[in-house]
Amino acid sequence: MSKLTDKFDRASRGSLAPMGFGGQAKREKVASVLLIGIAKLGDKAEVQRIASAGLNGALLTVSGAAKAADVKTAATALKDAPWGVWQDGATADADGSDFRVIASTDTPLSSLGGEDDTNVMVLTQGMDDTYLRALEDLPADAFIFAVSGTGPLTVGHLMEVARVRRSTSKRVIAQLVALPSKEELVQLRDAGVDAIAIEVGGQADKALKDAIAMFLDLPAPKSKKGNRSTATLPSTAAESAPSRREEPEPDEDDDYE
Repeated sequence: MSKLTDKFDRASRGSLAPMGFGGQAKREKVASVLLIGIAKLGDKAEVQRIASAGLNGALLTVSGAAKAADVKTAATALKDAPWGVWQDGATADADGSDFRVIASTDTPLSSLGGEDDTNVMVLTQGMDDTYLRALEDLPADAFIFAVSGTGPLTVGHLMEVARVRRSTSKRVIAQLVALPSKEELVQLRDAGVDAIAIEVGGQADKALKDAIAMFLDLPAPKSKKGNRSTATLPSTAAESAPSRREEPEPDEDDDYE
């Protein structure tokens, strides 16, 4: 199991009691939504800020091929935090990464790895229902998509989240342009968001640490996200198939006519 998958599972279960007996044991506090930082792979300062703030993971973006030196530096800085390389138009399989980011539909199937690998697939904006119907059957463990717009979150943004959430039982990561308020985070969490991804560039160190504290202090969700329902969008075949009318059984009296 990857570290990212383990963090998602722990978030679904909520706070955990440690091993031990008596009153000395303390319950570990686990946020119900993860906070993942986005940074440039070659930017040592941004990567270090993700680690220093205690974010739950990292998505490291890169244009072109990832340099081995940058990958090694990031792995050292992030230590036990799960991370993956987000390479535009390709899938980067960096040494030491915890999960693989699938950024293009042109990704060769041979790059997806085996059953034990964790794949995070990037969804494009403006997805129609035909595209969404395919999500559940894709070899991905989580989907990340950018919430449109730059202003405050609205009901329209919540509808974007809901369209993705009802299309898959897998993990959903919403990429935002700004850190959410507590009220916004509760709404996103209740709509089925498993993680928030945010670019750390432009975010103050204190804001990132305060956000982690806020995520930990969220009230308990209304329902267990572990009891995740499967995709509910109807298939095209089901929509177009004509309803079958049952033929009425012959009346018994017809035999005597």
